[in-house]
Amino acid sequence: MPETAPGLSDSDVLDRANRMKAILITGDKDFGEMVFRRRATNHGVVLFRLSGLTQERKAAVAVETFLNHTASFAGASCVVTDRRVRSES
Repeated sequence: MPETAPGLSDSDVLDRANRMKAILITGDKDFGEMVFRRRATNHGVVLFRLSGLTQERKAAVAVETFLNHTASFAGASCVVTDRRVRSES
């Protein structure tokens, strides 16, 4: 999904991703709240929780995640940390 305009609410961003049938990739924990706790409809959300890591380590985790887990993103809610990828369908 293309980068969204500043000022859109999280609900609007998720709605836009759903209309596009896109997987939302984010670092915003509010989306985790929406999809994990409130069970908001989505085509897939990947939440990166990588605070405290260097930019180089964040990039390495992102690359490793996309190389090894992309097939599991569609329709799932995933949380990525530097230690694991947790996924709920």
